Amino acid sequence: MKVLSLLYFKLQLGVFLLGFLLDLIIVKMGKVRFMLLCLFFSVATVTLAWFLLRPEYVHTSTPPLAATTPKNTTLFITKQLSQQEAEQELEYWLILLEKQPSHRDILINVSQLYRALGKENQAHYYWEQARKVDPNNPLFL
Repeated sequence: MKVLSLLYFKLQLGVFLLGFLLDLIIVKMGKVRFMLLCLFFSVATVTLAWFLLRPEYVHTSTPPLAATTPKNTTLFITKQLSQQEAEQELEYWLILLEKQPSHRDILINVSQLYRALGKENQAHYYWEQARKVDPNNPLFL
């Protein structure tokens, strides 16, 4: 019980000090300047949050690891991509490939993306790597 009353006292003290500092700032700056400063920081915070939470930034964060022994082809890229989207997807799949260098489906996706970007040599290399990992797969026959 003593701990809770001490915590309550510290909370009250913190709120009082915060109020005192705000009053001091308002007196020194003036009410209008203070409101403009608050508006500026609010807009800056919302803008920064929007900028950092856009899908292309969220997507390029550390991707989850794919299963090491896939049983289906749900990992394959099946949609049409623009040049920029293909480059972003390639970055994503190369990060996965660093973590799982012998994952057949990741190798196939990297190959497909290099082919979409017109880099046939790299596409062939990664296709062959995927074939070496799973030579009996009907996809490679």
